[in-house]
Amino acid sequence: MYYNHEFHDINHLVPHFLHVADRYCDHNWYVQNVARDFHNFLLIISGEGIAWSNHQTIKLLPGMLIYHAPGETYGYTTSQSNLMHCFGVNFQIAQTTFSDATWVTKNIHRLPFNNISHLSHSGILRKYFKDLTTVWEEGKNHYILKCKSIFLNILYELHNQLLIQEKGKDKENIRKIEDVLIHIRKNYNTSLTLNHLASLMDFNPKYFGSFFKKHTGYTPIEYVNKVRIEKAEEYLGIGYNITETSQLVGFNDPFYFSKVFKKIKGITPRDYAKTPVHFC
Repeated sequence: MYYNHEFHDINHLVPHFLHVADRYCDHNWYVQNVARDFHNFLLIISGEGIAWSNHQTIKLLPGMLIYHAPGETYGYTTSQSNLMHCFGVNFQIAQTTFSDATWVTKNIHRLPFNNISHLSHSGILRKYFKDLTTVWEEGKNHYILKCKSIFLNILYELHNQLLIQEKGKDKENIRKIEDVLIHIRKNYNTSLTLNHLASLMDFNPKYFGSFFKKHTGYTPIEYVNKVRIEKAEEYLGIGYNITETSQLVGFNDPFYFSKVFKKIKGITPRDYAKTPVHFC
């Protein structure tokens, strides 16, 4: 499996389904090789087939997940001697976030998967795809809500398997990244520059920044600010003022602290301090 690191945040996805199928192919099954304007998943359960994917021919085998984004050209057919069983989903998907008291929605043009993924643990995904098609085909009350819930489980499991495989390729550097994260959380109120953090892994700053984002979804400075703002919430919640809080969490400039706080939390620290949210 491969991760497209241009897209990191899967926490706010909302799917819209066009078609869901549990397909036991017959000898006539054929999907025309053309460009389409929606996302497509095809999970191969048994049998064999052929995929034409962006001008390449790929043999389909059990345990493979095929993904295509809108605008890509693809088509499928089954082996005539070993008919395929597969699950297929055609869908659109958007990212919806809440910021500054406003819902912000943007269309997702590509999910973080390559066209071909070889799944090491396809059993749980097979169950999720089966549940999805069953709920879709039954069409009972609120079935779309249930389908969305199951589909998000599919995305989570795919993403989780991807991370495990990525970590297996580079275990030592992943361990070092974990050490850097611990260092940041222990020393968030000190000067944490990109050069300093890169030196902890003996990487040059540019490569370190790329590697860090690849495995965390944040740039190093974004992660430092994330931790600092988490700590700032605690200080503001127990009565420290903005200037005191900014210094306690490592910001020398209260105005910059306020800007970062609002960007991350969607509310100014002054407003947050008036009505702090306490979580149990």
